[in-house]
Amino acid sequence: MQLQKHMKIAAGCTGAAVFGVIFGWALFPAILKSQLKKEMALSKKTDVRKMWETIPFALDFKVYFFNFTNADDVQKGALPIVKEI
Repeated sequence: MQLQKHMKIAAGCTGAAVFGVIFGWALFPAILKSQLKKEMALSKKTDVRKMWETIPFALDFKVYFFNFTNADDVQKGALPIVKEI
């Protein structure tokens, strides 16, 4: 009687492990890929489309250029002195 109980527990654990391996390597990546493909499409019903149509932040892009005024001293280990161009 005791041996059968251990065999049932072992069979249950083995079944759970096999299910976990199959789900982790085969089913989960396929499900995740299909959900991402469905959500990332720019169709009219997705949230991504709504965010894409109205951008929640300003599109300002600024570039600053600086010139080293003491390049020789910087190569010797001094702190750089920069001037914006």
